[in-house]
Amino acid sequence: MNTGRKILIHHLLGLSMVLAFLPTPCNAQVATGTLLGVVTDPSGSVIVGAQVSVRNLATGLVKTQISSSDGLYRFPLLTVGNYELTVEAAGFKKLVQSNIGLGGEQALRIDAHLEVGEASTTVTVSGTTEKVNTESMAMNTTVDKRRVADLPLNGRNAEQLVLLTPGAVDAPIDRYEGSFTFPGRFAAPVNGSRQNMINFTLDGSDANENYTNVGGPIPNPDVLEEIDITTTGFDARYGKRGGGVVNIITKSGTNLLHGSVFEFLRNEQLNATDFFTHQLDGLKRNQFGFTLGGPIVLPKIYNGKDHTFFFVSYQGTRLRSAPTSAFAILPTAEQRNGDFSAVSLPIIDPNTGIQFPNNQIPLERQSNFAKNLFNYLPVPQPLPGQPLGSTFYTRPFQNDIDEWTIKVDQVGSKYQFSGRYFFDDYVQPPVFADNNILTVLGSDKSRYQSVAANATLTLRPQLLNQIIFSWDHTNRVGDPPPDSPFSPQAMGVNIYQSREPSQVYFSLPGFYADTGQHFTSPRNTFQVADNFTYVRGRHQLMVGGNITRHDFTLTNEFIVNGYWDYNGSISGDPVADLFLGKPDFWEQGSGQNVDMRGTLYGFYGQDNFKVNPRLTLNLGLRWEPFWPFHDTLGRGGNWRPGVQSERFPLAPKGIVYEGDPGVNKGYQPPDTNNLAPRVGFALDPFGDGKTSVRGGYGVFYDFPPLKAYIGNGQVPPFSIQIQLFDVPSDTDPLSVVGNPFPTPPPTPTTPIPRPVSTFLQDENRRTSYMQSWNLTIERQLIPDLIIRGGYVGSKGTKLEAANEVNPGIFIPGQSTPGNTDARRPFASEGLGSVVIFLTDARSTYHAFQSGVDWRLKSRISLKANYTLSKSIDNIPVLNGTSPAYINPFDTNAYRGPSDFDARHRLVLSYVLDIPAPTFGGRFIRYALGHWSTTGIVSAQTGFPLTIYAGQNRDLAGVNSGGAGDVADVVGNPRLTNPSINQWFNPSAFGLPPLGSFGNAGRGIVYGPGFWNFDIAGFKDFPLPREGAKVQFRADLFNAFNHVNPSNPNINFSSGDSFGKIFGYRGPRIIQLSLKVIF
Repeated sequence: MNTGRKILIHHLLGLSMVLAFLPTPCNAQVATGTLLGVVTDPSGSVIVGAQVSVRNLATGLVKTQISSSDGLYRFPLLTVGNYELTVEAAGFKKLVQSNIGLGGEQALRIDAHLEVGEASTTVTVSGTTEKVNTESMAMNTTVDKRRVADLPLNGRNAEQLVLLTPGAVDAPIDRYEGSFTFPGRFAAPVNGSRQNMINFTLDGSDANENYTNVGGPIPNPDVLEEIDITTTGFDARYGKRGGGVVNIITKSGTNLLHGSVFEFLRNEQLNATDFFTHQLDGLKRNQFGFTLGGPIVLPKIYNGKDHTFFFVSYQGTRLRSAPTSAFAILPTAEQRNGDFSAVSLPIIDPNTGIQFPNNQIPLERQSNFAKNLFNYLPVPQPLPGQPLGSTFYTRPFQNDIDEWTIKVDQVGSKYQFSGRYFFDDYVQPPVFADNNILTVLGSDKSRYQSVAANATLTLRPQLLNQIIFSWDHTNRVGDPPPDSPFSPQAMGVNIYQSREPSQVYFSLPGFYADTGQHFTSPRNTFQVADNFTYVRGRHQLMVGGNITRHDFTLTNEFIVNGYWDYNGSISGDPVADLFLGKPDFWEQGSGQNVDMRGTLYGFYGQDNFKVNPRLTLNLGLRWEPFWPFHDTLGRGGNWRPGVQSERFPLAPKGIVYEGDPGVNKGYQPPDTNNLAPRVGFALDPFGDGKTSVRGGYGVFYDFPPLKAYIGNGQVPPFSIQIQLFDVPSDTDPLSVVGNPFPTPPPTPTTPIPRPVSTFLQDENRRTSYMQSWNLTIERQLIPDLIIRGGYVGSKGTKLEAANEVNPGIFIPGQSTPGNTDARRPFASEGLGSVVIFLTDARSTYHAFQSGVDWRLKSRISLKANYTLSKSIDNIPVLNGTSPAYINPFDTNAYRGPSDFDARHRLVLSYVLDIPAPTFGGRFIRYALGHWSTTGIVSAQTGFPLTIYAGQNRDLAGVNSGGAGDVADVVGNPRLTNPSINQWFNPSAFGLPPLGSFGNAGRGIVYGPGFWNFDIAGFKDFPLPREGAKVQFRADLFNAFNHVNPSNPNINFSSGDSFGKIFGYRGPRIIQLSLKVIF
């Protein structure tokens, strides 16, 4: 343990003894609300010493305070729900205001205006109007339980509701899902941050998938009480992520027994046909379950009414699918026989450098690898209007998901306790169909468990203590199909085979084949946190801290049986390269194995200072020191050019390890100066609570995902990785360099075959952070109608990136793929590709954000927002396996619009209860009454596109996981009337000259935008029991069956498919459901 950490722990222990466990955390802060206000008499003068009580209408819990010398009262840390406020003072009538809805992260101001009169006289007020936020700088969106349960959600994943927030963008998350994350995760860019910069919490505990830092599994919508989304301006209680906080709150039991039984059904016969294939999607899905909550009552033993409550839920999902819209471009029947005459580009003989006559390759030149592969690929049939080789194929798919939630609450006058267990189990069997290698899908078994407990103690009326503990466990296990016929030997390849021989990978621009891999990825997250809140006069003081422990063990047989890549750089056509047995790149490794450990710390102080009735200041400071995650065996390495390792003296110079002089544990130094100030204000300029001017600034640190460290498991001698840019033979790729597999456990004398290609950590890595600022004006035009508009900006600094530090130097006239390694600056050390993970990427974001909240009594609620924004960064984040620089020599060469830069976005959601008719008889009123509808309307402009060359034109041997060289621009790429058959002008692009990374800027063209309307309709059939009903529901996703095209093919080397669109966001889908609610 280093000295800095010892000093920190000694200070923490001392402070905890003084404060009796120190305060709470960033990601372990239970979302609660605050009810506050001023007690005044008819003249407007404050009333000192009034008794103010608040009662939770569901549980009966009552809290009482005395108004201060300023007439103020403040109840912090109230759980989400409906409350009754009672105010009493001598000489005044008692005021009772009921049905006050309080959300999490809401500071709701309810001023109490007392009338002169007898205390025995009661003035009763019911409900509240929409309130302007006059207390906080935060940009917050609350999704209440009605919206969570009733808005149409395809798949019933409520995390999608984050997209209702201004500044959030609906963008693909392929790169952030990862092989080891729990399936079906959610992520979204918010206010210019990357998609994995949102911090999700569930009942105050960590709810992130920490492998990639996306949202983790959460319970189904019928379990959720509320979702609170804060995109900027969140106070010092929150940290860990730079893009926003999503607090998800589960329901609790109440004094009344409530529950539901439900089933949601999707069937292909209800849906519209696919736009491209004109066939149904073949999907069948059933989601069924129940909820039950109430007081814990044991007859003659214990009556938990007003004190002890339970809530339990189960949801099962059964999905069976045979989708018809999977698309690939495959070798045609003619190409399989060497006939490439239909290809417009010349096919070059790599042996002579001369074009094959009429693009005809002699059949005897066909590779055995290609011949064997063709046996497992269907022969494409000509499709009118589609590129050569286009085909649609089916791949059966099924999964079973089982989810449980169990929660117990105990409340008393001076304490509240809550314990919750959440279980989510996902099982997907392996698939291999129609003797088609493209249908292969490995088995997938994932299990997630979460335990959370929190207690809120009232030490004094103005002093509260909140203690939190949580544990999360995730494990995802994968295997290839047991009946898969693919293996290196079956493909005619002479290389070492692993114990799972069916794991092989290969790709062409038209398709990618992954036959599955064996892996296990168990990980745990532990949290302990403590928080104190002290209300004194006009100050609400909060101080807190947390400790979060992560462990992650990965065993991954990635590329252990080889990876073949064909991009057309050898002959001019990728299929011809395959036919000739000439991959442009080949790779084999001994797998990824890591055993990571790490502890995160976060401490804060926050003061919400009410300077006067019109002005509130939000002042906070957060400290998040970061000690890097480390491998228990010291796997990994740093890049120090020219330095010889003492721990592994046979390693190439430049790679140093833990145990070598000056190498930090975890391969980066501790980052202990991570101070994050939060400063903001909320002004009520006219003092009537109908207008607010709010703004603020903050620094928000973003801890790296565990994925940032799995490269540690590929550093020799812990793992050997052979990468060849000059492949002697696709069937005997190691014939020149020799076969180092299988590799023995590493020792100081373990030989390391050259050239070494590896991934290393930059020893100057620092913690990424976002700075964000906002200024918003909000106005209540009439009761229950609020409009707002404002400016939001952010700047990302030291963001995660990857870069090649040993690229081959281009020598005009002498450079070829075969001599790439010989041209590298450190070739003499036996080093090939060396990729380092570093933190030097940058971003900026500016936006105008506006919104409307409208509620008409209890019948209609409408929320809408519009965002006009621009996001710029210097690194692609949506393509490839990691954010990687295109040009390793100039990391700012491709600065431009972020991949998720949607310039315009509009979102509207509504809930409408249709009034029952007042005419007709009982049957008419029953049939036409009790109808409701909800919906989500979203519209968004397209994303910027970067056009890639699809070939290794730079000849630098860059292997940083990015998408490769960009194309050259030789004309105007924009079309007046783009279509799915030609979205941009393909003639405007060409291959860059050899030695070039291409000159096409990022975002030179934009993809299609979209608009979508999801609708749900309900009919309630009341039952004799009070509050009980049967509910029939129909959800229509993409209700108007509008075709929203996907992005076009942006690979210049993909032939006729370049610039064309082959997918879209899906047809209209109808889901039916039935619920019994009591």
